[in-house]
Amino acid sequence: RYRKNLAGISGIKLPGSAQDSTHIYHLFVIQVPDRRDEILQVLAAREIYCGIHYPIPLHLQQAYAYLGYRQGDFPVAEAAAQRILSLPMFPEITDQQIDRVCEELLKAIRV
Repeated sequence: RYRKNLAGISGIKLPGSAQDSTHIYHLFVIQVPDRRDEILQVLAAREIYCGIHYPIPLHLQQAYAYLGYRQGDFPVAEAAAQRILSLPMFPEITDQQIDRVCEELLKAIRV
């Protein structure tokens, strides 16, 4: 339902999906414009709580510091880490709740 509601919306990048397959999302991670933190605050004020999974790219995590990578070595991963947003996803979520999340997300992006 998220994919249907958010398809073709400028500024939102949906997760990829392979043809001839069906995904069973446990997370629905999108990319939003560079104002991600502001968008999160607007949604939270409307009682829609999203997550940020993997806010630090792997090459910048302490566990991989021994590899010697630095900020700027993987600019695509770094940019994505600043724009990712996990929409609410749980087994009991209803179509109406997803519709509301999408509606409020679009309002927040257009602010």
